[in-house]
Amino acid sequence: MNHVRRLGRAKRVLVAVAVAVAGAVFGIATAVQAAATDSNRVIHWSGTQLVSNRDTNFNLAHCSEAPCTSHHTVAVTCPGSTRLLSGGVTNVGESSGPFGNGGDVEVHQSYPVINQFGQTWAVDLTSVRGATHVDATAWAICTK
Repeated sequence: MNHVRRLGRAKRVLVAVAVAVAGAVFGIATAVQAAATDSNRVIHWSGTQLVSNRDTNFNLAHCSEAPCTSHHTVAVTCPGSTRLLSGGVTNVGESSGPFGNGGDVEVHQSYPVINQFGQTWAVDLTSVRGATHVDATAWAICTK
């Protein structure tokens, strides 16, 4: 401890930063070693799993005022007896490239569904102008 006291202030700050960086690198390396992916694209991470579901090539008719009658729900369910922590949607796009028909896609609702069938994250998508050939991926974080 006396060695640290003899260091100047700048050197003590440098030592503190070095220790913090080393701790962060060790923590990240430990977390990466604890993570494993199974055949269903589920990432297992110390009892926590990232689960996804992709729906492809669906169409959304135009909806400019509520309630929208044209919508599509993408859902992902936590496996087994795991509990749902959070969820969302990513990678919403047209399967053949940008929305060629000038369409757009909005997330109308993103919410948990917990019932006797399990714990699911649902994402309800709508479109103001209409969109064709839509692809979307919903994800959920589940834990034991």
